[in-house]
Amino acid sequence: MVFLNPAVLLGLIASSIPILIHLLNLRKLKKVEFSTLSFLKELQKSKIRRVKLKQWILLVIRVLIILTLVAAFARPAFESLSFGVASSAKTSAVIIIDNTFSMSVIGDNGTYLNEAKYKAVKLLNEFQQGDEVTVLPVSCLEQPVSTTTNMSLAKKWLNSLEINYCSKDLEEQISKAFSILSRSNNFNKEIYVFSDFQKDRTFTEKHTGAKRETENIKLYYIPMHGKEIQNSAITSLEVKNQIFQVNKNISFTATITNYSSNSAQDNVISLFINGKRSAQRSFDIDANQTTQVEFEATIPESGLLEIFAELEDDDILSDNKRFIGIFVPEKISILALAGQPNDLMFIKAAFTSGDSGSFIFTEDKDTRVNAYNLADYNTIILSGGDYSRNLEKITQYVENGGSLIVMPGSADRISVLSDLCRSLKLPVPQSLIKNDNSNSYVEFEKTDLTHPVFTDLFEKENKQISSPRIYNYIKVFNNGNGRNIIGLTDGTTFLSEYAFGDGKVMMFNVAPDLRWSDFPVKGIFAPLLNKSIYYLSSSNKINKNYIVGDILLVEATKIGSSQIKVVKTDNNEEFIQPQVKKTNNTFEYTNSDVLAVYKFFSGDKLFDNISVNFDSRESNTKYFDSIQIEERINSYYNGVDVIRISENENISDKIKQARFGTELWKTLVIIVLLLAILEMWISRSSKKDLAKI
Repeated sequence: MVFLNPAVLLGLIASSIPILIHLLNLRKLKKVEFSTLSFLKELQKSKIRRVKLKQWILLVIRVLIILTLVAAFARPAFESLSFGVASSAKTSAVIIIDNTFSMSVIGDNGTYLNEAKYKAVKLLNEFQQGDEVTVLPVSCLEQPVSTTTNMSLAKKWLNSLEINYCSKDLEEQISKAFSILSRSNNFNKEIYVFSDFQKDRTFTEKHTGAKRETENIKLYYIPMHGKEIQNSAITSLEVKNQIFQVNKNISFTATITNYSSNSAQDNVISLFINGKRSAQRSFDIDANQTTQVEFEATIPESGLLEIFAELEDDDILSDNKRFIGIFVPEKISILALAGQPNDLMFIKAAFTSGDSGSFIFTEDKDTRVNAYNLADYNTIILSGGDYSRNLEKITQYVENGGSLIVMPGSADRISVLSDLCRSLKLPVPQSLIKNDNSNSYVEFEKTDLTHPVFTDLFEKENKQISSPRIYNYIKVFNNGNGRNIIGLTDGTTFLSEYAFGDGKVMMFNVAPDLRWSDFPVKGIFAPLLNKSIYYLSSSNKINKNYIVGDILLVEATKIGSSQIKVVKTDNNEEFIQPQVKKTNNTFEYTNSDVLAVYKFFSGDKLFDNISVNFDSRESNTKYFDSIQIEERINSYYNGVDVIRISENENISDKIKQARFGTELWKTLVIIVLLLAILEMWISRSSKKDLAKI
């Protein structure tokens, strides 16, 4: 047995007080003989012996009361099997603090995180000189783990922790804690976990594989939840359009999930474009359900549009906002190359008349590819020509996110076009069909009017395309490799779309020449080319779902300097010198620590933007109970002693009990009460006996 508060044992001296009082009461009385009472002497002797026995019993009880009471305050405990070593050995401890944004819920004692930090700082007072502590946040963007024997420094680390959007699964940090302790030579090894123990972020599933062997490690877990939480989150925000033009409508779909056990009525979600509220909707959502809200707004300006949807405040604020960024070019740069100058005549006319202010059109010969930095152009048009010497440059441009329109030339050999198609992994043309008879031609048969290039191209009541007469054409079939936009009556593909790397390719099977077809003089020619350019020039990065902590893959094709400026928010920017991968002209950015549209500048020129949002798993407010927590920990680790410390329990007492054994003070207090009752009963009986003598 061991006393956890041995200084109180000095109070045992007080047990001598009843003995002293008893001895003082034993003073001799002067005898006075009364002859008339002599016959009662024999009767009195037996009663006096009974009273003296009770007085000795009272003395013993009173001494036991003091001894037991002092012992209770000294907090005796049954020694654990290892107490003889553990009481003098040093301790290594890992304190795991969950600082993910689900811990921002405000409870009775402030946020869950602040309450956890307060308890953890108080816990450090239980460690002695020479003990070592490691503070391990659950966030994935904290500084590297370090261990210290300086408790003041450990408290400073704990107090510096703040809510972070980036998080890991809790099991990953627990595993790291076991690894840290496995390298320690100290006898006592302890893990303390302060977390809300979300089901989606604690253990992905119950472990069924081989258990990890542990030895002499205690794991204390302190649940930081209990409040009924009301939380809804925007789990996705999608742009429905694929063509972006100033003063044109743009549509969005926001997906909202209610993680609460109560339905929510008359909620409001707002859409902001470049900081200005552009749309607002109200919605109802049942408990534990998901709904979608549609928005429609007008694109107010060109350039980067920073867009976010936002919910009203609830118990968790961090998941009420979701970002997306789109880029609307002020001017679309087009580089048109051809083997024959006449092959660009109608194409040039389509971009230099009407809505010509939106385009910068550059034309040149096919042999001049090397004279241009292809990355400077939004779209490249190849209208015939021989590119066999520049296939690698063209394919790399498309693979890195560039867009291409391919047309046969009026005087091309099919073999030259086939080489380009093979390089871009497009369907290879089978043959060149020529019809010298003006009465022999093919027309459009099937048109995919759902493709974005047909958006706002027709009057609403008349979605019909007047087909051109096509006399000469390249016979090519989609074969399921891409999207067939317009098909001909003989089953061949007139216009199709293909993905290649991060870029897009659209392919026509006719040359822009009146000897091939009357397509260049049809009313559909210029609008279809314009829409195709807008479609190809729109960023395809809006569909990438990056979350905080991810490594961002940034396009570097338009970098003009070695130093890059990264802007996250108005007051949050940094300068980096990226390591560009020559294979795909990209670099990795690792400091994605906040929710924002990340903007990457080379000098003053914006060359890329990436939207970074929260992990929706962190919004789920379903928690593990104690049985589930211990079940899962024991399914991963063998031999670990798992101990729960509830909200109302004293952490210090719980730790001492686990280290040194089961405390007996409660039992001793009960014994004191029983002895006091017995003392009162005997004392009252003794007084009655004295009264009768």
